[in-house]
Amino acid sequence: ICANSFGFNSFCYGYTPKNPELYGYLNPLEFLKEDETQITLLFSGDIMLDRGVNQIIQKEGGDFRFPFIKIADVLGAADLTFGNLEGPLSDKGEDLGNIYSFRMFPQGLDGLKFAGFDILSLANNHIGDWGKEALSDTILNLENAGIVPIGAGLNQKETYQSKILEIR
Repeated sequence: ICANSFGFNSFCYGYTPKNPELYGYLNPLEFLKEDETQITLLFSGDIMLDRGVNQIIQKEGGDFRFPFIKIADVLGAADLTFGNLEGPLSDKGEDLGNIYSFRMFPQGLDGLKFAGFDILSLANNHIGDWGKEALSDTILNLENAGIVPIGAGLNQKETYQSKILEIR
């Protein structure tokens, strides 16, 4: 996990940059310590478990926890962890033929649960790459795994439906 505000207040965890003298190293777990008075929210960007990432996962024994091994303690320490799932998580559907068409194996749920994701946004340009069947299956897979899907659905009402989660 790296954060960088145009070179200021930068920190990295689980990553060593080429020029370490430019970065101050902080342990994000220090910011996520259990505190009864605050609720911690953690937001990540795109999560991709297809293409090159999947090739590395397979090379490393097929364990979909592999991409998250070095950051799962940080992701799981937050009270609520939110990410963007950059495509369907399904073995169903038909490739609609986009120039970049993503579909992640359902086994990716093992990694997402291991990492501690609570909510995954499906509101992105790749969620429909394999059609409605893959979208529907993705929503079902996430719900069955206890991860809340938001931002997509099989109709307008489902797509825009609000979700409320209670934390502590």
